[in-house]
Amino acid sequence: MTFSASKFLFACLSFFLFTHAVTAQNYAGRWHGDLDAMGTIIPMVIQLQKVEGTWKGALDVPSQNALNLPLDISLVGDSVSLKGPSGIKIAGRFSSDSVLHTVYFQNGFEAKVLFKRKEGTEMVSLPPARVRPQEPKAPFPYLSRDFKITDEGTTQAGTITSPKGQGKYPAVILVNGSGQQNRNSELFEHKPFLVLADYLTRNGVVVLRYDDLGTGESIGDVGNLTTLTAADNAEKLLAYLKSQPEVDGNKLGIIGHSEGGVIGPIIAARNPDVKFVVSLAGMAISGRELLGQQLMELGLKGASASKKQFYMSMLDAMAAENTYNQARAKMEDLIEEFNGVEKLTKEDTASLQPLFMPWYLTFLKLQPKNYLSEVKVPMLVLNGDKDVQVRSEANIATFQTYLPANKKHTYKRYPQLNHLFQTAQTGHVDEYVTIEETFNPEVMSDVLEWMKKL
Repeated sequence: MTFSASKFLFACLSFFLFTHAVTAQNYAGRWHGDLDAMGTIIPMVIQLQKVEGTWKGALDVPSQNALNLPLDISLVGDSVSLKGPSGIKIAGRFSSDSVLHTVYFQNGFEAKVLFKRKEGTEMVSLPPARVRPQEPKAPFPYLSRDFKITDEGTTQAGTITSPKGQGKYPAVILVNGSGQQNRNSELFEHKPFLVLADYLTRNGVVVLRYDDLGTGESIGDVGNLTTLTAADNAEKLLAYLKSQPEVDGNKLGIIGHSEGGVIGPIIAARNPDVKFVVSLAGMAISGRELLGQQLMELGLKGASASKKQFYMSMLDAMAAENTYNQARAKMEDLIEEFNGVEKLTKEDTASLQPLFMPWYLTFLKLQPKNYLSEVKVPMLVLNGDKDVQVRSEANIATFQTYLPANKKHTYKRYPQLNHLFQTAQTGHVDEYVTIEETFNPEVMSDVLEWMKKL
């Protein structure tokens, strides 16, 4: 869970279309552009080619080692829209056969990106897809069924995998981290929740995983989502999972990753149906502390001291004020004050817009300790020491401080694993795409063996 410039690239929510006229051209080739996110310049390359009448392409982000990200392409006349993994959306128009004007959008963050073709009109040879050796392949030795639940204008979609055979089985719901993610928690062609669900179901566990609202086949109000509303959504799905005939209601649990690692305790603190919780790279420190750490270490790396102080003051204002209007008024005062000393750039102004959204305002006030202290069921808390997004030492220590005593609580740190539980060199988000491992087998085994002992 990170809110650095890299997330501005890989967690887009929507797009806007420029309007420029041009006659049809051959747009195959390599298109180079720079995204300015919070003062960080992120070079990008779009590869386009037409194969048997169909446009195909890929996105490269060399500074993040994100290469050959597959793109779904819609090209009509001079208008193009591109959709990639993890919610990437780019749209725009060609003003000539060598210039492409686009707009990039995320949670109110809007950035114009100008792409220029640097290698003429020659066709490109797209590299093969990255190897993801852990991704399960059919046929599967278990049952799998998709579901959709519609209630008050919201549609929640997902998949339940169940062991074959008669009887009742332990069951878990998998809860994603922050940002809208699909049921596989897909990122950089990795599908960690698919890998985990496959492993657990092969070993006798019913697993429900789902598309977050606004992603995949789930439909709902994305603009007002918060950690607390996400917990409400997950709790409804937990009840649906419990109602399945193959589920043993006395062995029903939640496995949450990142933000999902705090959603689990939020639900467990109030719902007696939850019999255990597994936190994967979950947070226990306050939302203000976590976002501040991420912003200083990742999003504002290289920024001036005054700009860093300004952003920290913005976070403090949101965490301190009681209402949305109070927080917004204080933030606007801080922006005006800072502009009197050091002018905010257009990119700064754009990057601040998401901070006015309900999710940020709620998250900054979040105090996981208030929920942890009410959890009466066993918890398994797992974190990687190379995680740069949710630091293992501080968060595990906080879990241990606030969880009530329980002999079945278990805490474990993995020296070589990152936020996604991949074996990593540095743990930085740049590595995620280059690592072939999707989900470290030791972690999955630890989760299963702990569940068996309950």
